[in-house]
Amino acid sequence: MTRELLVQNIMVNYKKYGVTEKMINDLIDSGIAAGQNYDGIYLGIKLALSKLYNEEFYCTSSEMAKAFGSSEDEMDQLIEESRKELIATGKNPDEYFWTTPSTKFMM
Repeated sequence: MTRELLVQNIMVNYKKYGVTEKMINDLIDSGIAAGQNYDGIYLGIKLALSKLYNEEFYCTSSEMAKAFGSSEDEMDQLIEESRKELIATGKNPDEYFWTTPSTKFMM
């Protein structure tokens, strides 16, 4: 992800709430200073804004893998382990993680 794409994606979804490019750029600069990559910064901003504006936060295991610098297989394994831990503590893992069907196109 590039800085420009990050700003664009956030603005498309949150401009309606008065979020400005300056606000987003300030958050990006803070994330860069903390050593985060653009994918991690994007998910962090998206999570914070979804909580602030009472929207559901969704992300894919692929997005999480990019944000944390791991492979998709590693992230999927971590999610499966987390689901088992939630079950062991009496929680419903479907409230945190769920599988959705996807379609792949070949040409």
